[in-house]
Amino acid sequence: MKLANLFLALLFGLGSFEASGQCPPGQDSVRVEINHNNYFSDISWKITNLDGDVEYGAGVLHDTATNVFIACVPADQCVRFTISAGLSGLFPDGWYRLFVNDTLVYQRLNGSFQWATESVELNCTPGTTCASPLYLSLGANTTPSAEEAWYSFTPTNTGVYVFATCDAVCPTKIWVYDRCAGIFVSEIQLGTIAYTLNG
Repeated sequence: MKLANLFLALLFGLGSFEASGQCPPGQDSVRVEINHNNYFSDISWKITNLDGDVEYGAGVLHDTATNVFIACVPADQCVRFTISAGLSGLFPDGWYRLFVNDTLVYQRLNGSFQWATESVELNCTPGTTCASPLYLSLGANTTPSAEEAWYSFTPTNTGVYVFATCDAVCPTKIWVYDRCAGIFVSEIQLGTIAYTLNG
């Protein structure tokens, strides 16, 4: 049996957009750099809160090699960057990079991104998203008092592992995924490798 990373989901101020410049006190700067490799008209991006109902910045590309955008978000706010591309996309060798307060936090350097939408969570505390999970070890682990928390577990040996929410005081559910990229998160088992409604 191949060892795999398992990602578990336990169900338990408006910012501003600027083309350049500094963000005001109390806000973090998210810099988006996109090199479209000559195809720009079918690429767009946005930065929202995790629910998608508050937009902090959005844009389309201009006819230059590298486009740079800055969005200001509330300090320490967990946000989602989403980029969408049509036929040309970033093909064949375009790229994008994301910075929070001038620190590189994510980059996609291969240009094979086309006919797709991709999302990346930024500035999130551990357990908030699949991309920023809490790490589990064998034995008892304590969950944060959140409605939903994400975990990662990498087994050290081949075998059978049991995940349970024994003694939880509220109803719990467990979803098990073998990756973060491209998963479909829902209230049903679609896309999971294991699933339980009663912890």
